[in-house]
Amino acid sequence: MGIKDEYQEKLDARLKEITHELERLKARANTLNADVRLQYEKQLADLQGKREHADVKLRELKHAGEGAWSELKSGAEKALDEIGKSAKSAAARFKS
Repeated sequence: MGIKDEYQEKLDARLKEITHELERLKARANTLNADVRLQYEKQLADLQGKREHADVKLRELKHAGEGAWSELKSGAEKALDEIGKSAKSAAARFKS
C-alpha cells in the first residue's frame, strides 16, 4: 500500500469518527428541552453540511491523479479539521 492509500485511509477513519460524534450529538438533542433542542438542531444541521463537504473533498482526493493529489490533500485536511472543531464546540456548548 502506498503513502497515498495510507493517507486516504487515515482521513477516512477521521471522517468515520466525526460521523459517530455527530450521531451522538443527534441522540443528545432528544434529551434537551424544546428551546435548547432547536438551537442544537440548527448547529447539527450546520455540522451535517460540513460533514458532507468533507466527504466530497475526500472523494475528490481519492479520484485525483498524483499531480492533483497533493493540492487536494490540504483541502481535505482543512475540511476535516473544521468539522472536528465544530463538533467539539457543539458538544461543549450543550453539555449539561
